[in-house]
Amino acid sequence: MKYFFYVFYPLHIWILYIIGYLLEKN
Repeated sequence: MKYFFYVFYPLHIWILYIIGYLLEKN
């Protein structure tokens, strides 16, 4: 359960980071 938490907790942060990067790139 802790592994699941460590994998999926930063997932939304990475998604927001990638979206922000793509928006700034265009």
